[in-house]
Amino acid sequence: MTVSYADLNLASVAGQKTLESRINNAANRACDVNSSEPVRVLQINLARCHETAVSGARTAIAMAKTPALASR
Repeated sequence: MTVSYADLNLASVAGQKTLESRINNAANRACDVNSSEPVRVLQINLARCHETAVSGARTAIAMAKTPALASR
C-alpha cells in the first residue's frame, strides 16, 4: 500500500505522529486475514502481518531521509 506523507512536516512531532497513524491504518487495511481461522490464529497472523508492514514502512522512511538515496 502507498502511504502519502508529502503534506507532513516530518521534522515535527505532530507530523511524525500523523505518519505513524497513517502507516498503522494502512497496515490494518493491508492485513485482511481469513476470518474462518480460529481466533488465536487470526491474532497471530494479524500481528505478524502488521509488524511486517510497519517495519517495511519504517525502512522506506529511513531511506527517504538519506539524501544520497532520496535523489535516486
